[in-house]
Amino acid sequence: IIPDGQGGWYIGGDFTSVGKFTRNRVAHINALGEVSDWDPNIDNPVFCLALEGNTLYIGGNFTKVGALLRNNLAEINIVDGLATTFNPNVSAPVNAITVYGNHLYIGGGFSAVGSQLRSRIAAIDRDTGTPTAFNLSANSTVNAIAIDGNTLYLGGFFTTFGGNSRNRV
Repeated sequence: IIPDGQGGWYIGGDFTSVGKFTRNRVAHINALGEVSDWDPNIDNPVFCLALEGNTLYIGGNFTKVGALLRNNLAEINIVDGLATTFNPNVSAPVNAITVYGNHLYIGGGFSAVGSQLRSRIAAIDRDTGTPTAFNLSANSTVNAIAIDGNTLYLGGFFTTFGGNSRNRV
């Protein structure tokens, strides 16, 4: 669940309805507490959300947004609810997302983003949808990401990160 910046909320999960409305795994609740008409229609669970301007990033264990193929990570226009051309093609579920400048940091259980190897953590250029040069690895799943200044914080099941012993944080 994340705020929409206008008194409402975007929600994600493994649901197929909100109240009496069919909403597959992501929905918008407006400031009046009503389900909006916005309906991207995701085929499998959404685990994380990040909002930047008119763009909602969703991560999870899905393969489609509407009729478009999107493996585990997608960018949705909040005005029309449609997936954009952004398509990093992540190899396994994305559990965490955060936006930092022109980069999208993701964590999960994946081993590749597109054709580039990335072990459970990646930075993706928001304009191109391709991984940046950032290439540190975790030896197990990353479930949480936060950035404070120039410091990236991770949480998950890993015991090593970037070749250093780091027990879960």
